Amino acid sequence: MLDQTISRKDFEALVSLSFFEETESGWQLNTLFQRAMRDDLRRRKPTYYHQLWKRALLYCRSFFKHDRVMDSTEISEFFYLLGEPMMRASLFDHDTLSTYSMTSASSDDWDVVLPYLKSPPTMNEALFDDDQSTKGFQQHVPKSRDKQSAYITKEMIESVGIQHVKLLRHRGGKVIGIAFLIPIQSSTLKKLQQSPVTRSYFKRLSSAEEKSILSQDKPAGWVIRYLGVKNVSQMEDRQALLYHLLPLVLTEGILVASTPLPFYQDLSEQFRFSEVHEAMHFDYGPDRPSRTYELDLRNARLSQYLETFAQALGVNLTETPHHPFQFTPREEEVVTLVIQGYSNANLAAELSLSEVTIKKHLSRIYEKTGVKNRTQLTRIMLERK
Repeated sequence: MLDQTISRKDFEALVSLSFFEETESGWQLNTLFQRAMRDDLRRRKPTYYHQLWKRALLYCRSFFKHDRVMDSTEISEFFYLLGEPMMRASLFDHDTLSTYSMTSASSDDWDVVLPYLKSPPTMNEALFDDDQSTKGFQQHVPKSRDKQSAYITKEMIESVGIQHVKLLRHRGGKVIGIAFLIPIQSSTLKKLQQSPVTRSYFKRLSSAEEKSILSQDKPAGWVIRYLGVKNVSQMEDRQALLYHLLPLVLTEGILVASTPLPFYQDLSEQFRFSEVHEAMHFDYGPDRPSRTYELDLRNARLSQYLETFAQALGVNLTETPHHPFQFTPREEEVVTLVIQGYSNANLAAELSLSEVTIKKHLSRIYEKTGVKNRTQLTRIMLERK
């Protein structure tokens, strides 16, 4: 195959045999293999494993600087780091979730995207699947394929870009679910204000909020417009769809979702979305009240949200093990970077200090902690709760 152009299907079949897989942030070690390595280390050296986990938490704190913007890779790493407490505190199961991955669709993926799209039929009444109960429900729909349909069409996706469709893949690369995201920006605002499902939320925006969206070059947030899985009876597929989606869309903006399904409503509340009561609608049918939720992460709220999310799982990222030693703020910065493996030269460059000043800080830190070198300092810091 090295000297030939091969199809995407053949390529995916080939890489499915590898320990590496394609993700939103590039090619990474397969999550199953990562888990096997993690579990083996935890079983053989539990104390050392726990030390590494604490070190990772301290490193994760560097993501939450309020003067910088987190990218999706860092957020994904954060959620992966919180994996164990999250699985214990919620309905998610890590053994199952580790068999899924999510990637962006391309123009070559229409054949797997189109089967998920529900076009309105030509009859007045039709039977659709209720993802919550896997039973049918009656819903009135328009006779024609007009723009008032609450369902997703190929034309709607093309108007936004197929790259905004996320493909949920199971072990082996098979697509078993999709999510369609709409960026909230000047080119989509009018459409969001007129289209079913989204109009109830965006019609209530103030003129100042509209002006803010229209004046920005980048998206002011995202609408989770559609979530669908191939087999609605597979609860794990629906859990994996949202679990792998959220780290990709949590940004310094607004995240909006609207659904009539109790399953997704419960998950939205679990991830601390707030219900917008005045945006409740019946666009999916007169007997299908749909709740609308938002997660407002504007004005540097993303860092605070992630810290609060971690605290709810029993992981405190705001209080560090440095406090009992009464470190100064500068000494805490030095200790955090030492734990991350920074040399004196790197510390000086990172903190804009001279190496002589760094050595003075380290000398006072060693005195406060009763250690003789950075190796002992790292060990005593990681061993503290």
